[in-house]
Amino acid sequence: MGGDWAIQKPEGVLVRVRVKPKSGKDSIESAEEMIVVKISAPPVDNKANRALVAFLSKKLKIRKSAIQIQSGEKSRNKTLLVKDVSKEEIENKLVNS
Repeated sequence: MGGDWAIQKPEGVLVRVRVKPKSGKDSIESAEEMIVVKISAPPVDNKANRALVAFLSKKLKIRKSAIQIQSGEKSRNKTLLVKDVSKEEIENKLVNS
């Protein structure tokens, strides 16, 4: 399943994410036009962004520093730049796991 939410670029993979903070537990809900990630942390003092990066780095088995928020830092809709991993690996580890 190839989603429009992951785009391979020379510098890494751009991943479109919709974050749902203050959820019961950290999980990935769906992936159509963007991947929906539920995060238990509240959207206060950048906690949800840090929790998002930590959760995705754990799922992808990469360093947290390999994930950067490119846009939407204060929005639920974000674009992340993910390095050190291919688009196919991201799709497999986030959606097919």
